[in-house]
Amino acid sequence: MTATKRAAATLVALLLSVGALTACSSQEEVRADWSGMAGLGLEVDPPMSFDDLQRDATTVVLAHAIDVTEVPPEVSGLPKDAGVVAITFEVDKWVKGDGGSQISIVRPRQPIDTAESLRKQLPDEQVLLFAVDAGYGGYLALTSDLGAIAEREGTLVTVFDEPLAPNVVPEGRQSFDALTELVR
Repeated sequence: MTATKRAAATLVALLLSVGALTACSSQEEVRADWSGMAGLGLEVDPPMSFDDLQRDATTVVLAHAIDVTEVPPEVSGLPKDAGVVAITFEVDKWVKGDGGSQISIVRPRQPIDTAESLRKQLPDEQVLLFAVDAGYGGYLALTSDLGAIAEREGTLVTVFDEPLAPNVVPEGRQSFDALTELVR
């Protein structure tokens, strides 16, 4: 399956998932609710290792989330009620590929959410993103929902599905430096 087809299939599977973000009072709750965007493991071809995660990645960056905007249906090609948002990241370091100082990753939007409500829940830590061309509008899509890794309390975790981090974070790697050494 090509990277573009896999990204599209993953996006469709995510759109079919059920869930909504709720109001949060603590940073931990914000992280937990932001992870609700992960699609609850409904991936077409989930990665089984770090090598799988990066296999199709044309872009790997260390970055910070800075904004969320709606992606118009005429750009995404999806129905108006499907709801897609683009999360803009400020690139701190290009690990694989090259480009400008910002990238935008598309994600499904739950029906009750708005770009404004999601903007308030952006993860505040630096993340390592593994992405491919989304196939429209110059946007990127994660190679997998496990393709966003953060360093929290000295441990590398997957932002959108923390319990599955051991699937893609090689044993013994506990920092971005140790992990980015493996990217090829």
